[in-house]
Amino acid sequence: MKKFWQHFCKICNKAQTVIVLIPAILVILYTHQTYEYIITRTAPIELLASAIATEEGYFAGQNSISYKDNNPGDLTASSIQRPKDYKGFVIFKSRQEGTAALYNQLLVYAVKGYTIREMVAKYAPPDSNDTTRYVRDIVAWTGMDPDRKMMDYLTIVNMTTEHPPVEPIPQTER
Repeated sequence: MKKFWQHFCKICNKAQTVIVLIPAILVILYTHQTYEYIITRTAPIELLASAIATEEGYFAGQNSISYKDNNPGDLTASSIQRPKDYKGFVIFKSRQEGTAALYNQLLVYAVKGYTIREMVAKYAPPDSNDTTRYVRDIVAWTGMDPDRKMMDYLTIVNMTTEHPPVEPIPQTER
């Protein structure tokens, strides 16, 4: 495992720490015996979409409805015309299309001024979901405040002054 990460790492000699940069996704710190996973600088909509996909069972395997339908958010409506399955979930043509639809829906909720708690109540209503658990899981996975407006998490940065240059990831040997 250590050898694998060395292909993707910059070594900081002072702290004897390996810092792995996977652009816009996560930073992984390795110190002698333990791995710590710290989510940083990840787009908030990406975090929310990932938490929702996890909660909706998308990563549970190829037999999950959301996986079969290419619908990581189990969306029941979409701005593009697509057929629905027997439970009323949209069937997207590809995983990318389903992911884009989920991102779009989350951005709509952000623009409408929803908090994460309000979004969950609308997205996964309590008559058919455990919204308390749903909110708890999203907060645990994202670190976001459930009562803060989603719009507050949307930011942009000046890439010439606030973003360190990213070194290319070396090709792995085959």
